[in-house]
Amino acid sequence: MSISLKNIQKTIEGTQACKNVSLDIKKGEIVALLGANGAGKTTTIRTLIGLLKPDSGKILLNNKETSSLELRQSLAYVHADAGTYKRLTAKEHILFSLRAEGLTEKKAINQTEKYLKALSIEQYAEKRMETLSTGNKQRVLIARALARNTDYLILDEPTATLDLVATTKIIQDLNQAKAEGRGILISTHQVWIAEKIADSIVVLSDGKSVANWKKNQWPEQSLSKSFLKIAGVQQ
Repeated sequence: MSISLKNIQKTIEGTQACKNVSLDIKKGEIVALLGANGAGKTTTIRTLIGLLKPDSGKILLNNKETSSLELRQSLAYVHADAGTYKRLTAKEHILFSLRAEGLTEKKAINQTEKYLKALSIEQYAEKRMETLSTGNKQRVLIARALARNTDYLILDEPTATLDLVATTKIIQDLNQAKAEGRGILISTHQVWIAEKIADSIVVLSDGKSVANWKKNQWPEQSLSKSFLKIAGVQQ
């Protein structure tokens, strides 16, 4: 089972943000979408989750073209700058979202408690979102996404503003989600995160997918050097 982008192209306000981008996200694997700022990562993700319509190319679910609604029902999305309901507690924040998804009260409570525990953030359950650190807010958002019980999890720069401790905890959270059989796409501009977490790395440069590296088959040079070479910074 997988979600695939095939030769996606998208122009925004006269700028071609995506140029034949292709990638595959399989269940039980983590794919890192690696690129410098402005490489096209966010446009690729917004197209994938249906916020933008591609000018050309295909989005496939299990090798079949699919509607935006069916696609959205199969995935959960987390963004580093996602807003929160500041005066709700962490528990209330997750419950509110699950109720809005149509879960029964019993299932919403069970899922909320399950993922507060799974991500080791039960101690923040009754704390208002406005009182939490940036890292713990982000983990609540990930818990909320996981509680939806979708097959795929899409994260756009989830560690961009976090310190090393918070980033490490989120990496642990995502490895746990992978162990549950989820397919995960995480965009990042930080090579070490991609190398640490990914089963495969898709490199974007100037809106194009220019490399697809598989784990245990990384480039002979270090990933950092290979990435900088692709970005045109290093020979």
